[in-house]
Amino acid sequence: MTSSTTRIDSTADKPRSGKADATMRKIQSVTLARVIQQGESGISMTDISREVGVSRPTIYRYFPTREALLEGAFSLLLEDFEAGLRTAIDNNPGHDQRLDVIAGFLESRLLDGGAQLFQLEPRLIIDLIMGSKDKLRLISEFAYAPLFDMADAIGERKVDREMVSEAILLFFSSLSLLTVKSRPANVGVMLRKTIRALLQITRDDT
Repeated sequence: MTSSTTRIDSTADKPRSGKADATMRKIQSVTLARVIQQGESGISMTDISREVGVSRPTIYRYFPTREALLEGAFSLLLEDFEAGLRTAIDNNPGHDQRLDVIAGFLESRLLDGGAQLFQLEPRLIIDLIMGSKDKLRLISEFAYAPLFDMADAIGERKVDREMVSEAILLFFSSLSLLTVKSRPANVGVMLRKTIRALLQITRDDT
């Protein structure tokens, strides 16, 4: 999936008009809706082009492969996730509240139906998340920065921020393996305990 990610990035870097941006986002939105409803089988260039109202060559101009199209659709979820997290933090900026704010946000996304991500097939979710882990890790490092700073201040060694962010990402990804009926109601508690434990055991030796 790395090669398709590169193509998406290069496409995104090209100058586009407002109409082109709107067309690309509509393609992404329609693709996301179809994948959520039908799984990967919902990715039909012909059906998507018909629903969007553009030709197949237009779809391929923005997204040259099915993988690139899928990752493009997933990027909409990432945008929404990051915007929601930043809003939650802006509304409660206190550093001493950061852990509760993050845990509450993730819990609501998972349990209150706010995350379309968890309507996808588990294997597909993990593939998409791990394919975007660099972006997600940056989001995590931003969100958890005050917690890292506080842990650094009271510990003898600095927290390995990259490792903690990656571990949290893997933990959250693993929740996608749970079905709607079996998802635990104490996700927030699990997340708080996981983060606290990671802050204690993942420290740099340097």
